Amino acid sequence: MATPAPAPADPNKINVQDKADLESWAKVFGVTFTQVRAAVAIVGPNAEAVRKYLKK
Repeated sequence: MATPAPAPADPNKINVQDKADLESWAKVFGVTFTQVRAAVAIVGPNAEAVRKYLKK
């Protein structure tokens, strides 16, 4: 059985410098951590802004 990813450290901000945080957010959004990193580069680290961007 796979170990679930830990919850993001900050529920409102994505820390792209922390691989574990990226992986947690990727699981939350159902995308790869590379996609999360790219979205943050475009819209910033606000989790809600990234969520809206990834739903496009």
